[in-house]
Amino acid sequence: MWSVVCFTGDNTVAAVPKFWYRDGYCAWPNKFIQKNIERRVNPNELEFTHFKSKVLHTDIANLLEARSVAQDNSGISSNEHFDVNTNLKRIRKPKSIYKKNEPVKIQSPPGHISEESEDFTLFNIDNDSDKDKSYTMARNESSPSSDEDSSVYLTIKH
Repeated sequence: MWSVVCFTGDNTVAAVPKFWYRDGYCAWPNKFIQKNIERRVNPNELEFTHFKSKVLHTDIANLLEARSVAQDNSGISSNEHFDVNTNLKRIRKPKSIYKKNEPVKIQSPPGHISEESEDFTLFNIDNDSDKDKSYTMARNESSPSSDEDSSVYLTIKH
């Protein structure tokens, strides 16, 4: 359900969800006014401000009908646009780094490296292993010296 309220501070009329009005005050969104009205958002302390108001009409079935009643009561002519965009934040567009009507120069990708090329020696790797051949593993003195007896024994304590 919808209500038409008159805000006493500035004598303006608006169509709002019925539950926005309580005890002589009407909740009004700080931002995204039309979206919050159309979606019937529950008012909260952070996003809404409560203004002193009085109800002109209540129990209106839909928003379009409520807006029509509000327009009739506010004295706004039918030629004026009722849904005024109240979001006054300006969105700045980033400046383009390219000038208009100037072709954009795109560099060509690097060519194929052939085996005769000097750059090929940088990528020529004889060993494609993950192991470092220059690293030698030190043997532990407590390990068995014979290769035949290299089994591992685990002792489990209870």
